[in-house]
Amino acid sequence: YWRWGKLVQAEAQLRALIGQVSGNDRTRLLELSIRLGRVLREQGRSEEAWPLLQNGLGQAEQLYGRRSRHVLELDDALADLHMDSGRWDVALAHFQQRLTLGAQVEGPDSLGVAMAQFNLALLEQQRGNHARAGELLQQSWQSRVAVLGADVPMSWRAAVGLAQWHLAQGQVERAGELIGPASAGLSTALPVDAPGRIEAQIVLAQWELAAGRIEQALQRYRHLAAQTQMPVPMRLAVHGLCQSLQQAGRGDLQAAVVCAGNELELAQQHYGEQAPATAFARLRMAGLLAQKGELPTARRLANQAAAVLEPLQVPGSPLLQTLRQLQQTP
Repeated sequence: YWRWGKLVQAEAQLRALIGQVSGNDRTRLLELSIRLGRVLREQGRSEEAWPLLQNGLGQAEQLYGRRSRHVLELDDALADLHMDSGRWDVALAHFQQRLTLGAQVEGPDSLGVAMAQFNLALLEQQRGNHARAGELLQQSWQSRVAVLGADVPMSWRAAVGLAQWHLAQGQVERAGELIGPASAGLSTALPVDAPGRIEAQIVLAQWELAAGRIEQALQRYRHLAAQTQMPVPMRLAVHGLCQSLQQAGRGDLQAAVVCAGNELELAQQHYGEQAPATAFARLRMAGLLAQKGELPTARRLANQAAAVLEPLQVPGSPLLQTLRQLQQTP
């Protein structure tokens, strides 16, 4: 179920299996608990995932030692949780440790290292370290293709992340070369509500918008918005897509503000007021309100976002300039 993105069903099955495991079978119980923690995190339920994964790390080190597959997997999972909560320095340390140990234990071109490179790239993008993120995404995609081939879900998902990076750099043609085959492949391989398939459809719509294919992008957005079973991170991304389509695609700032309000409300409910996801939503809302001329509210939201995001950015991050511009609007 987890592989196919059926997170609710995966959670139910994992809980049932945990209930069947003997208390003496520490190895099996640990493996199931790690999986459950990761499934909960992918659903946006980080607080429930924390104790499972944190306790699991200590148990894994006792059972297997520091240089083991289980500990490496937990480094990845805990880094994701630290990233969600804004402890990016701790997340960065976990990811770097995962890459170093993974290269020694599994090999530098292993799938485990490729997955860690991908996850670290997502963090580097949010920190504003875009050049480093691009290098990691390229390495992750190439490693997956070398080990598994190009036409498998793991390689397609890496291609989606790389396509999104190219879009952010304004490299629309290269993004299209990656996202076209990847989204088609994932649409064939995964069920309609799988996070990997949803993510690919979002990036494909972003590419269509950048390529001037507004109607195709709108149609794709409407299909995504109609899906009711979707993890929180994907729902936030769909609200972000809505903003882009309304603002850049249709020139309707008020409709874009409504989409931004939906994103901000969802982030506040699931991640809290001080989470990076909430701060990014505030920043996007501030940008839209500044364009509408609602400058006092835009400045207030930008100041709130800056309090969370400024300490997390690398020197020279483009986001810092965006924050300054919004904070200094006349």
